[in-house]
Amino acid sequence: FFSTALFYNIGGNPIKIYDDRGNYLGKFVPFGFHRIRLTTGVSYSPIKFVKVSFQLMRQQEFNTDFAKTNRMNNYDWDKDKIRRPFSNYWMMGIGLKFYIKAKNNQYSKYIPNRYWETSY
Repeated sequence: FFSTALFYNIGGNPIKIYDDRGNYLGKFVPFGFHRIRLTTGVSYSPIKFVKVSFQLMRQQEFNTDFAKTNRMNNYDWDKDKIRRPFSNYWMMGIGLKFYIKAKNNQYSKYIPNRYWETSY
């Protein structure tokens, strides 16, 4: 499998924003798309009601260049360091799912595994 997620920052504490020359622009909340996660992995079912998966995920943070006031990772000229540095990392994981059969009623039906199978 392969999946991706794009994250939009909608709030938080305002941070000091400086331009490239060190001029103070003010305090702003960095709204916008700032993080993406890409995940790939494999999963298999050794038993009918159990599924095991192994995955590898990459998180990458970035600044959009739409407005300088929306930057998250910017240089703080007062403190001589990067304010809120990016958190880029790799993650490996193992997942385990258990499937429990619900009470059989008229609404629960067999869901076919392949498109040519019928549900009768």
